[in-house]
Amino acid sequence: MIVYGQAEQAIRNWIKALAPSGVTAVIPANTGNPRPKRPFITALVTSLSSVTPAEYRALLDDDATMPVYRTLRIMVSLQAYGEDAQGILLAISQALPLQTKQYTLMAHGIGCISDDGVKDLSEDGHEQRAGLDIEFRAGDVVFDTVGSIGAVEIEGQAGASEAAIRDASLIIEGG
Repeated sequence: MIVYGQAEQAIRNWIKALAPSGVTAVIPANTGNPRPKRPFITALVTSLSSVTPAEYRALLDDDATMPVYRTLRIMVSLQAYGEDAQGILLAISQALPLQTKQYTLMAHGIGCISDDGVKDLSEDGHEQRAGLDIEFRAGDVVFDTVGSIGAVEIEGQAGASEAAIRDASLIIEGG
């Protein structure tokens, strides 16, 4: 099961590993904490949504608890601050599709799908800032206790085409 905080931390750690050596930190965005020394990157999960319908599988136990599998779409917005902010995110963008770079993330059940390109977010005369949005996918499972059926009873006549059975009664009792 994907735990939101763990997924977010795994993605931040992965981004830090991909970043050029001069990057001092990859931190959560919008925390209000003091900024680290530049250059640094902020990461913000902007959306977390299910992209596949829930898929129920076989019963797990006598309480009728079933695993429900789905695929999650995780959108992460990165912003780099400091000298060569665009170059920092360009280096990350170029490393995203490399299989050797994806292994660490895959160990957490997360895959990098795509990015939308580096954007210059610098403002007139202020610090250099650039942005990069990345799409990830992750498998997720939640458990649903659906209950059980105590008994089913069906009574009635079978159709005329089934000559061997005219009257039928079926009772199934649950345990």
